[in-house]
Amino acid sequence: MAAPPTERRWCVLEFARCNSFVAVQRAFRRPFRRRGPPETSTRRWYEQFRYRGCICRQGKGRAGRPSVTEETVDRLRETFTRSPRKYVRRASRELKIPETTVRKILRKRLQLYPYKLQMVQNLQPDDPSKRLVLCEDLLSRMETNRGLSERVIFSDEAPFFFLIRKGQQAQYPDMGIPES
Repeated sequence: MAAPPTERRWCVLEFARCNSFVAVQRAFRRPFRRRGPPETSTRRWYEQFRYRGCICRQGKGRAGRPSVTEETVDRLRETFTRSPRKYVRRASRELKIPETTVRKILRKRLQLYPYKLQMVQNLQPDDPSKRLVLCEDLLSRMETNRGLSERVIFSDEAPFFFLIRKGQQAQYPDMGIPES
């Protein structure tokens, strides 16, 4: 964690007074109630003060992540406008941009999110009544067979399906459910 300017200033002044890093660390505990900064930090702050005349952080020459240019964002926008089904990996290779950067630009700047198309059935007008018949049948079976509820898995996914035909009783796949 970076030290606040007040702590850096205090360390530089204390080092100029006593000329000892150990003494600076010991003296630091009194006013700030924690361990002092390492010797390398104090040395860097002191040298910075001697050569620049300040201990402020100057952005020039500091390491950091390069920002993403608007040109890069525009290239990505154009790529995915032309072919919206393109894979992120392929776009990353083609544009010579890291895959994580492509994903971040798509989500944060362009507000594009991946999705997977799912095939669903249309509800038919008689589906609610079929569903009601199925639920009532299952409830009646659970009342007669007390151990049934422990053997049935209730889930929001569909690992199996129920088949209901016109004019027939509900038919279950072979799950070990006894007929009533």
